[in-house]
Amino acid sequence: MALPTRCFDRARDNADRLMEVPAAERGVLAGLPVPIKDLTAVAGVRTTHGSRLREDFVPEQSDVIVETLEAHGAVVYAKSNTPEFGAGGNTFNDVFGATRNPHDLRLTAGGSSGGAAAAVAIGMAWLAHGSDLAGSLRTPASFCGITSLRPSPGRIANGPSVVPFQVHSQQGPMARDVGDLALLADAMVGESPRAGLGKPPPQESFRRAAASPLPPARVAYSVDLGVTETALEVVEVCDRAMHALESDGTAVVADHPDLSDAEVAFDVPLALMFATLLGAELPHARDVLKPELVWNIERGLALDE
Repeated sequence: MALPTRCFDRARDNADRLMEVPAAERGVLAGLPVPIKDLTAVAGVRTTHGSRLREDFVPEQSDVIVETLEAHGAVVYAKSNTPEFGAGGNTFNDVFGATRNPHDLRLTAGGSSGGAAAAVAIGMAWLAHGSDLAGSLRTPASFCGITSLRPSPGRIANGPSVVPFQVHSQQGPMARDVGDLALLADAMVGESPRAGLGKPPPQESFRRAAASPLPPARVAYSVDLGVTETALEVVEVCDRAMHALESDGTAVVADHPDLSDAEVAFDVPLALMFATLLGAELPHARDVLKPELVWNIERGLALDE
């Protein structure tokens, strides 16, 4: 299931209010339907985080990114499926079940923004909101054949959060193609006093940059970053992309940073984040949360200086 929670009455009310606003003031997304990942609060709409621990939670206030999108005219009509608290690269949970790949139902849609990616791929959405801590926008976009962008920390403001200044998880757009992606990105960027991190919008819009792309002068490229195994099919696709860049005059250099300690550098902040988010609830929630989450929480609680 890609979009397990629908809020059509709320969407109709917002669309009606939007029609009362002069056309020039309705925003760049005026009337476009956008689903929100089920880790993100939408006022008055069930927001489960893919967990039985939150399966009846209905927030009173939307998160910043939802307010930003609706201020630009987006019509929020559904919540997209996610693994429990976004933990995992495969979108399934005990509340809504699994999100399958629309191109082949035997396969995964990826995660953790798998519901959003599947919805865009199958045409249930043209644009979708997602978030990315360790590939959660990029992986499902790749698996489902759509586009996504993980922005730099703070480029898209979001909050509130119990971990307000963490830079690992970032909000981002998903869409059918680069042009649509740029449209949604332009509506997402900006600052908010409710967000721990934020930047003003870039001087050049994403849409303008996408319409007149300039090839980079030089790029570094690695098929495996020195630490991973990569499927041959993926290597071939990426190699073709690099050859295309070279044909446009870009110097492609085979290189990568030393990532031999990357696993520790990732695991420790992740464990700390989950401990901060869920540590106080662990004593009564241990039997409800999936084992991987319990492991991360316990590891985070055990960290010392």
